[in-house]
Parts: sequence; structure tokens; C-alpha cells
Amino acid sequence: MIDTVRAFGSEPVVTSQFHTLSADFAYLARIAEETGCAFIDCSTINREVGNLQMGPFMQGPGTLHPGSRTGGVFWLPMLDFIDRMPVPRQAIKIFRKRAGFVASSAADLLYSNRLDKNAKWKEITVYHKSLSPEAKYDELSQLSYNSETYAGVTQADEYLRLATGLPVAFTDYALLEVTLPGGANSLEAVELTLGVVGTAAVSVRNLLDVPASMPGKNQGSTPTDPTYLSKWNKPRGAWRSLGGYAGKITLLHGELSNSMVGNTLQLLLTGSFSLNDLKVRYKGADNARPLLQRRNPVIVGSNILAQPLCGTAGQQAGWTLTGAPAIVVPIDNYNSPRKPGADTAIDGVTVVSTTATIAQAFALPADEGRPRKYRLIVWARYFPKAFLRPALYPGLDASQIVDRGVNPSSATITPDTVDLRTLKCEMWTGTSYPAAGGAEFHDFAGMQWRPVAFDYEAVPYITGSTINFKLSCTDGEIQVGKVTVQEIQ
Repeated sequence: MIDTVRAFGSEPVVTSQFHTLSADFAYLARIAEETGCAFIDCSTINREVGNLQMGPFMQGPGTLHPGSRTGGVFWLPMLDFIDRMPVPRQAIKIFRKRAGFVASSAADLLYSNRLDKNAKWKEITVYHKSLSPEAKYDELSQLSYNSETYAGVTQADEYLRLATGLPVAFTDYALLEVTLPGGANSLEAVELTLGVVGTAAVSVRNLLDVPASMPGKNQGSTPTDPTYLSKWNKPRGAWRSLGGYAGKITLLHGELSNSMVGNTLQLLLTGSFSLNDLKVRYKGADNARPLLQRRNPVIVGSNILAQPLCGTAGQQAGWTLTGAPAIVVPIDNYNSPRKPGADTAIDGVTVVSTTATIAQAFALPADEGRPRKYRLIVWARYFPKAFLRPALYPGLDASQIVDRGVNPSSATITPDTVDLRTLKCEMWTGTSYPAAGGAEFHDFAGMQWRPVAFDYEAVPYITGSTINFKLSCTDGEIQVGKVTVQEIQ
């Protein structure tokens, strides 16, 4: 298979099965080494959650079929690998406005990072098969209950439709992300040709828009300027109108700096229309800027956090709490993270939100005058209530369930829901929380348990300093199961 893929000019990546034996895992890793392929470990995360079990719900028939909530055993390690790759030289990505997001104006559709974009935009469909009826996503062990039929439904690839000239419909907004091999400092011109049926107004994101710019403030002063306060935490820039689409769009060198975000054009199409073609031509040189590639760090130290668990009242006592965060024993606790150093599931989880937070401190060990880096790993997940008929799964905690028989239209997971939540970690030095808050770090927690990593850079000669951190969720609730702090290199 590796030779065949390479014969077509592509580079294969070897990935382990999430449910595997040590010998199989070692064999796949050896094949990757011998053939010079990259290797993705999709087995370790599954071992960390006790091996996905059939359980009362959520997994498919047998232990080799993860469900909607547990597919992260595959895609989370793959995402980590992709995040460490260089950015692409050229690409086109197309999105619709997410059905659940309300935009009062086009400015609301600007975004600052991939989490912000995910909350507002949903990529057009690529080929896949989905379950029909969709509502059975949590009843995979009872698919044929009461003569209820089910099937796998093929979803069309909308990129392939565009490539063959077939229309793809949009009802209000479309986002086009066009990545090019150069930027405003190396391209002379960019030309876009769209196949549009209907009426579409075209805008391009301009980070240098003067009215949208944020005024500065003096270092150390309290920001009181109302314009500053209204913009400091908003996505930068504005949409620059290019008018209604009537022909080729040409952006010359002089205006590219007002039209690009790095090496990417972000185009907004507004209106009810269909897109059946998209071509981009450019003139100029490749951008000579080096592309940074993240290295996967290696853990070299043991856990230095006094209390890594938080799933019982006694364990929570080792944390500083605000807002009385709830303790929950998950209905699928058999597939929760393991206790540190033991193949035993945690006792329970703490649920954090914007108002319910947990915090703890740790002291930096002796450094011998060298800089160090520590990794704070939070095992976290977002868990919308299970959508099933409790009578089929007796004994489950009713507070963690939406009864599908009583509320058939209240599915907690649909093709339009945002199934990620934002985990916020604040860090600061010293024993008291600073008035301005700690240094903020953000990353996502999905429905699969994920080791969310936040790295702390420690300069030399601050041995014994107390480092505090606080965990919360900025857009809902997140379950926290285990936290460790270890030195990495």
C-alpha cells in the first residue's frame, strides 16, 4: 500500500489502530521507520481512557467502532500531527455560516482563531457516510430496537461538485479562504474568477482598516477609552467591499496589503446564490519567510502537582474553588481517564464554567541556572447530555440524559451544533490572583477525552517560585478529570 500511494506522487502516513495489541503497534511503528513514513500513534489515548468499551451506549457494535462522541481516539492524534506540519503553500477552503450562529452584521463573521471560526462557520461537506436516522447516535448498541430501521447515508462531496462544475448553494453567507505561495510582499497581482448564479456581494478582509483599528493606550494605565474597550477583544480588521460580483476580481500589488491575512485571502460572499466554479491565478514570487514546524516535546519529569484529581469532595479539597463547581460521576466513567500510574478510572470529574473554576499552585524545582519548560496537561471533555431512551439503558444517572422517547426533537448533537468548548487556563506568579488577571491560554475540549496541553516557560533562577493556574470554560461547561504538571524538553 505504501508503494502504491507513492507511485501516485503522494506521501503516506502510517497510523496505528486505536484498539491494538503491543505487538501490532510495534510492528506498524517498525514499518513506518523502515519505509521512511511518518507514524501517528492512535493507540495511547485509547489506553488512557481504559480502551473504548461497548458500554451501555455510544460505541458501535463491537469494540472497533467508535461513535459520535468517541471518534476522537482517531482524529485527535491526527490533528496533533497536522498541527505540527508546515502550513500549506496553497489551498482553497469554503465555509457556510453555521446555522446556529446569529450575525447582526457582517462584522460579526470576522474571527480571530480556529475556535472562533468554528463557532461561526462550518466547512462545506466532504464525502462521508452518516447514520440515518441521525437521532440514534447515542443508541448504537440498540440500532434495531423495536423494528426501527437504520442505514448509512452517503453525503455528497461538495468540493467535488465544484470541481465538476455543479452548483453548491448558499442561503446567506459564504467564506472563501484562499492560501497562496506568497504574500503582499512578494505577489504582484491576484485574480479570482467565480461561477456565481444569483446575486453575491463580495468583500475581502482588511486588517489595516483604519475605522476598525484599535487605539493604543499608555503602558500601565487603566484603559478607559470607550473605543478601545469596544474593540480590544474583537477580531481585527473589517470587510472591505469589492461590490457585487459581475466578472473577474483583480487585486493589484498596491492593494494586496489591504486584502491579505499573511498568505491568505479571506473573502466574504453575501446573498442567496449558488457557486459552481472558483479559479485563482496569481503573479509573483514565493514568500521567502521560513515556515515554523512545531516539534512534539518529550516529557522528562514526573508530575509535580500535589493533587492531580478532582472527582470527589476529598480530592476537590486540594484545589481552590470559586462558584462551587459540581462533582459528577460520568455515566460512561469506565472510559474516563486513568488515575496517575494506575489502570483504574478516575472517581469522578469536576465541571468548570465561566463562574465555576478550580485553581492550584505548584513550586518550581531547582533549575541549576537553566531555562526550563513545563507542560500542564488537563484531561478534559465537553459532554452534552446523552440523547437516548433510558428504558433501554437502566441505571444511568437521569440528570445526564435527555429522553429521546419523550423529547424526540431535542437531540443534543446535530450536524449544526458546535461540539467543542473552550478551556481557559490562567497562570500567574505569586500567591495572590493579580487584579488584571493571569496570563491567558485557550484551547478546545471536544466530546472525546483530550489531554489539553498548556506550556509554561520558566526563566532561570526562580527556584521555589509559586506558579498558580486556574481552569474555566468560556462558552459553556467542560468536565475536568485529571491534571498533571511535568517538565518537557
